[in-house]
Amino acid sequence: MVTLVALVVSAILLWLVEDAKRTAQRTYQQADCTNIEDVDNKDLVVRDVFWRDFNLTTGNTGRLECYCLGRFDINSPQSILEEEFSVPSSDGLFAGRDTLCQGWAETYFTVQGLIYGGALLVLAANVALRLVLHSLVSVERLRSRTAELVSSSIKLWGIMFLNTAALVVLINARIQTSFIFLRQGEHEDFDADWYTSVGLSITITMALNVFVPHLTPLLDIMFITYSRCRDRSCSCDPKLTHTLSQSELNQLWMGPQMLLDERFAQMFNILFVCMAFSVGVPLLLPICFCSFFLCYWVDKFLFVYVYATPPAYDSQLR
Repeated sequence: MVTLVALVVSAILLWLVEDAKRTAQRTYQQADCTNIEDVDNKDLVVRDVFWRDFNLTTGNTGRLECYCLGRFDINSPQSILEEEFSVPSSDGLFAGRDTLCQGWAETYFTVQGLIYGGALLVLAANVALRLVLHSLVSVERLRSRTAELVSSSIKLWGIMFLNTAALVVLINARIQTSFIFLRQGEHEDFDADWYTSVGLSITITMALNVFVPHLTPLLDIMFITYSRCRDRSCSCDPKLTHTLSQSELNQLWMGPQMLLDERFAQMFNILFVCMAFSVGVPLLLPICFCSFFLCYWVDKFLFVYVYATPPAYDSQLR
């Protein structure tokens, strides 16, 4: 029940982030600038933004984004943000001036922040759910350490996959159903627009997953190094210690236990997510390779030099 509540909270937060991103993206339409002619024409930009004031049938095709992005390659960002456009009044006449690129830039960076913020939110939710599941597995009273490891690994992998991929897909899907939260997405199929928006979020999340799983071991190493240095007053003499018993000294130099269940769950999550979406996002394949490559060498180093000897597991682990 606790895990379900945590998962629901994570889903609500993800939905709020995606809804804010969709709202910001509707303000200024994105476009393929290579297919737009006369991109540097400011009058056409104004007509595209205020197309209703000019009684045009279509508008908001992304000319403003193409114009502002093109100017960033030529002029300084400050001059682009302060560049003024002649904007129309209600009768269609040019009645005032406005810094359109400044409004576009604020929306653009808001969208980018929400994209990366959503990826960080997924990773933070995975960490929180991991802590919750660890406490729940410990009260299951399973018969062996191996059974605990298998149970924790399966639960962690399922929760991580739901939080990393399944929820993101459902939140952005437009499904014909009476459930309102599944009707507010913008994608009815896995088309090109889906991969440029939702696929991008998943790719960023998996790219961060190459490094984020190793932050906990890195913090363990820093804490252990600090504790050992403090014990001998940061002296170079390895025989100096302030511990009062052999057991305290052994505990200080033993190192933490290797969390095999977390590693199994993280590796399965990376594998399943990358394989599920790599057809449309081939970049996920080298990301998957880098994740496994880095994990292998980091875990090998930690297993040899940092972690304590793991407990004996039986054949159920296979």
